[in-house]
Amino acid sequence: MGKAKQDLTEKLAVRIAKSTETGVDEMTRVAGFFAKADRILAKRESAPPELLEKLSHSGDRYTRRNVTRNPNCPRETLLRLGPQFPGDFMDNPVFDWLLLEDPSSFAEIEEKILVSMLKRKNCPQSFINWAAEHGRK
Repeated sequence: MGKAKQDLTEKLAVRIAKSTETGVDEMTRVAGFFAKADRILAKRESAPPELLEKLSHSGDRYTRRNVTRNPNCPRETLLRLGPQFPGDFMDNPVFDWLLLEDPSSFAEIEEKILVSMLKRKNCPQSFINWAAEHGRK
């Protein structure tokens, strides 16, 4: 067990994760030790992309889901997590920007996942339009 965890309790990690005064260095220091704190960090819009990438590999499903919802999530990470959490992926505020910025990145998603996304009630019209135009033949 590393020194960082020896003096870190879950209660303290959660308090640090919740504090609006917590900086990037402190967020990074407490990440990866306690799922409860990781879930909070993954929701923070102030979490840097590097931290969200680290949290995206968590064994905790809720942490990964929160990363998928975070508008600061790096594009590659979001595309990797999208098939696991299609609704959250499409609800992410940057979803439409991804579609506009690099529509070819959606071509890498498995067809059955794309179909599942298109069937969702909250599927954005922009994605339906993209699928109609770029659908697989």
